[in-house]
Amino acid sequence: MDYNLAGSILWRIFGKLPGWFIAWYFNDERLANLIRIQPVPVSSSTRVGLHEHPTCEVSLQIINFSPFKVTLKDMELYYVNHWARVLLPFNRTVDLKSGDFTQMHISGDIPEGKADSIARSVDDHRSELVLNCEFNCKVRHFRKGPIVIHAVPTEIFNYQNRRDHLLRLEKEAAEAKEKAQEESAQQNQA
Repeated sequence: MDYNLAGSILWRIFGKLPGWFIAWYFNDERLANLIRIQPVPVSSSTRVGLHEHPTCEVSLQIINFSPFKVTLKDMELYYVNHWARVLLPFNRTVDLKSGDFTQMHISGDIPEGKADSIARSVDDHRSELVLNCEFNCKVRHFRKGPIVIHAVPTEIFNYQNRRDHLLRLEKEAAEAKEKAQEESAQQNQA
């Protein structure tokens, strides 16, 4: 008998058995290892727009290799670029049948200070995603994470405009400080 066929038959049998009966075999770690989460498309799964209202969008694919229907109950997703760590909200449940996959597009706003930090130090190779997920199935409730996906290719838009604006503000602040110091020195001489 072909190994793949035996595996799929065994998987179907596991899927039909009551959860309490096979809970000893499918512990939290084994179930978590049967769920794969990856950015898609690999070349440009993350997009950051640093315009007036900075946003971040991440595309993920979740694949269920377990023999059970699995429900994604909760997910914390962080986009990390240098010192900026941005939480992207995820407020829905996702059901995945055995062998099924789904693509999700998650987006959120970036606070101004973090957008400025990203614009100051644009480096596509230092971006990463950090995920913590909670799943539920008929066998048990389990967590997967923290998952850290390093070197995520990121398309960053309008960073040059924001960087130029920041440089202008810094230059104006330096000039104002210098002017205040000169006025203070003149008052001290008088």
